[in-house]
Amino acid sequence: IGIAAGFISLPLMGRVPGGMPVRVSGRTPAGVFRPHRAALQDKPYMTFITFVGICFSSVAWFGSAIVLYMRDALHIMPFHILILTAIGSLAIMLTIGFWGRYADHAGSPHALALSLCGMGLMSLGAVLVLPGMPGMIYALAVVIVIAAVFVSAFSSTINRAMLGYLNPEERVGYSNLWTVFAAAGGAITPIIAGNVIHGFGIWGYRACFIIGAVSSFACAIGALYLVKKEKEFEFPWKQCPFYEL
Repeated sequence: IGIAAGFISLPLMGRVPGGMPVRVSGRTPAGVFRPHRAALQDKPYMTFITFVGICFSSVAWFGSAIVLYMRDALHIMPFHILILTAIGSLAIMLTIGFWGRYADHAGSPHALALSLCGMGLMSLGAVLVLPGMPGMIYALAVVIVIAAVFVSAFSSTINRAMLGYLNPEERVGYSNLWTVFAAAGGAITPIIAGNVIHGFGIWGYRACFIIGAVSSFACAIGALYLVKKEKEFEFPWKQCPFYEL
């Protein structure tokens, strides 16, 4: 199914505007890195992508631990884990449009802060899901589904925020540095989390969730002050899912 979906997406990707070839003839080897130097000299942008790396790290604490926690600590069957993640993906599909509109109305800082607060709360929620507790699978379902919604909101909103810093003439360098910092934040954390879990067992899982919660709340506050603000806050109540109900 995944391979078939990949082939179906190819003609759709071809319809995305932009991405045309850029003429670079005559550029010296030193000139190839001119966009990167421009990005490195852009202090607001460097502050932003440093913050981005920290944000990706804060979100990765939950993602690095939750599946292993379900399998090894809560002893949930792989089939049920797949069902939970599938429901989370469905929730993303139903809510991602709203988050885009919310970011347009409220601005990236508020949308980022809300999504990071949501991730922090779900990380704390994971700590409260204990092995063998009554209704464990249902409590876990709430945590997994809501976390999926918030992590998707975070990803889309932080990419939207990046566009506000992008210099179109040097977009290659800006995009490259963005990728490096975001990847570093998302890659280093799972390595650390794995060692914490290996060393401390179930308390290692809980430590990962607590670290993720604290860092997510801290990043939510940071988003309000470190991310460029596009417009004044105005919550689009009528665009919320099920508003008319």
